[in-house]
Amino acid sequence: MTLEDWTEETRRMTWYGAIDGADLVGVVGLEYAGDAALFRHAYVLPDRQRQGVASVLHGRLEREVEGIERPRTRTPCFVTTTTYPRTGSNRR
Repeated sequence: MTLEDWTEETRRMTWYGAIDGADLVGVVGLEYAGDAALFRHAYVLPDRQRQGVASVLHGRLEREVEGIERPRTRTPCFVTTTTYPRTGSNRR
């Protein structure tokens, strides 16, 4: 995905963040597509994973889309184990 593609895609979404003190520790995008609500681009800092951050974000979005007939979560959502060593991405 090019930077231009990413920029265009992110403009279609409303973004929600999880903040701990002064730190942004997770984000997720919400996109409406017809009668569906898509939970997209969920990221949690690696050192904050498995601490409930994604669950809080997911719960917030579920409340936001209450009444939407077809809420959808793209897979794999809320799973980010990405680190970027100097030699490149460690895709698993």
